[in-house]
Amino acid sequence: MNDLDPIWVKHQRLVNSNSMLAGRFMQHMHDRGHAQRNDVISPFSVLSALGMLHAGAAGQTRAQMNYSMPDELLQFYTVYADSLPRKGPFKSANAIWLNKANNFEIKLPYRRAVVNAYNALINKIDFSHPL
Repeated sequence: MNDLDPIWVKHQRLVNSNSMLAGRFMQHMHDRGHAQRNDVISPFSVLSALGMLHAGAAGQTRAQMNYSMPDELLQFYTVYADSLPRKGPFKSANAIWLNKANNFEIKLPYRRAVVNAYNALINKIDFSHPL
């Protein structure tokens, strides 16, 4: 395979971005004492959550997220998530939970983005009454 092949180069950048993000995340977890625990962390779940945050971010927040998580990585996971069957053995539990007491409304473009790209549910509950 030619090192200048655009598909190979894009794939290599994606692998490098994913590895960099995973390494930073694992270092963060280690630094906070999780090294001695038996935790299971799903990269797909982490990137789905970060992708939903990224979809609503703007300005400096979005710039900081782009630094940590290149757009092509988010695009890959968005395409991957969209390619999964909506019904079947794999179920993604993406959701946004809003406190009813705050009367916060999600803007329609963001609502569409997280529902369409991440198959997320949007729920309003009373945070003062635990489930």
